[in-house]
Amino acid sequence: MDEKLSELAQKANLLTNMGLKYESNGYYEDALNCYQEALMINEHLGDLKGKADCLNNIGIVFNARGNYGEALRVYKEALIMDEHLNDISGRATRLNNIGEIFRVTGQYKKALKNYEEALKIYEQLKETSRSGVILNNIGLIYDARGEYKKAIKFYEEALNISEKLDEISTRATRLNNIGVIYKKQENYEKALKFYSQALEIDEHLGDMPGKATTLNNIATIQFIQEHYEEAIHSFEHALQILTELGLENSANAQTFRNNIEYAKQKLNEG
Repeated sequence: MDEKLSELAQKANLLTNMGLKYESNGYYEDALNCYQEALMINEHLGDLKGKADCLNNIGIVFNARGNYGEALRVYKEALIMDEHLNDISGRATRLNNIGEIFRVTGQYKKALKNYEEALKIYEQLKETSRSGVILNNIGLIYDARGEYKKAIKFYEEALNISEKLDEISTRATRLNNIGVIYKKQENYEKALKFYSQALEIDEHLGDMPGKATTLNNIATIQFIQEHYEEAIHSFEHALQILTELGLENSANAQTFRNNIEYAKQKLNEG
């Protein structure tokens, strides 16, 4: 009997790992099937921790597909299990994910409440990297609400953690976020400074989608400053990257094409 249970537990783990691979490649339906089968096994085994993790994974897929109501429902179900198990770390994960749903649906007050609760737990557990994620998320809230001074404060706290832990990838994201704020404040030189630092990291990591995003941010500043030739060059470079990634028909690629044409028009007018 124990052997049979062990086999079932192994199968649940295998299904979860398969689901994670499908999810990372954008095959959400296949990922969902794997997670739901793993969930049924964990329910059969009475493994509450495994069940909470499966529900969390299912929530992530629903979130990625824009099914926010369903994502919120399963995250809350997982949260109840975390509280029953007194799983503090799991609880923080769920609170962050619930906060994310509220953020993307514009319910900023609720999002902040969940993020702040998660942050307290991560600070208590001394999980510095995860604290950085939450600080960045809180920055996104204040950014969306137009409270730029507060947004920069939280982005900079998150950036300091990236630098302290030598997390190069998150550092690029946070530099970009700070650059976006300075652009909104029309402080273009400062925005370019942060974008340029992010671009160096994207190039160092070989992060081509990140590089395309950062080049677009730089090109936007160059366009505003009426440096049209430089803007065209940056937009074209970003478009070339998307084309090499097989994303030439994406919405971003079309936006870059439109921006190139508009910049060329402005250049000819000059």
